[in-house]
Amino acid sequence: GEAFYLSQVKRGYRPKPGRPERPLLDRLSLHAASVRLPRFEGGEDLTIEAPLPADLDRTLRQLRRWAPR
Repeated sequence: GEAFYLSQVKRGYRPKPGRPERPLLDRLSLHAASVRLPRFEGGEDLTIEAPLPADLDRTLRQLRRWAPR
């Protein structure tokens, strides 16, 4: 799908009257927590780390809370 909504996982979800549901995530949900690149000429590998973006972190927290186990 193009977006992921809380109503897709939360049983009994009720939207606020008169307001459309906003997506939890409206983009591709790929994220690399870290990437390691080899250094040439005998140097150490370069490791780049990145925290989860806020929207992806929020989505994962909702999935842990509401998704069936």
